[in-house]
Amino acid sequence: ALEAEWHGDAFALRVGGDVLLWCRKGAKLAATVTAANRYFSGPASEAQTLLAMDLPGPVRLLSARELTTPGGQKALNVSFMVPADTGLGDASAPLVGLQVEAATCSSFARSPACDLHQVASSATAGRYQAVLPTAPSPPP
Repeated sequence: ALEAEWHGDAFALRVGGDVLLWCRKGAKLAATVTAANRYFSGPASEAQTLLAMDLPGPVRLLSARELTTPGGQKALNVSFMVPADTGLGDASAPLVGLQVEAATCSSFARSPACDLHQVASSATAGRYQAVLPTAPSPPP
């Protein structure tokens, strides 16, 4: 199995523990495949290229506040800026989603003492507003 092991902004691609190559985040990688039977190897496939991508960094300037909508419902307004590094060492890799969660504890650990809700899982902009079914519970 092909495994990637990250070391800062670089990673090693390994097969069975052997390092095949070292690469840096944002570098171009190319791959081809050659089929073989008992007697011959066929031609290599057309090369497919991609950019080596890492995990995106954390969002920036996160703020959250409770507000009341014009209809009188309680809402949670969360605003933030997308990560400075979205996976390629800068903000050039498009994000496919952001997960917004709200909890009554700072650890976000599911437990009887911590009420945790996923507010949104496909927010892609820097602001999200959700209407809460009830006012948030006070922390224990």
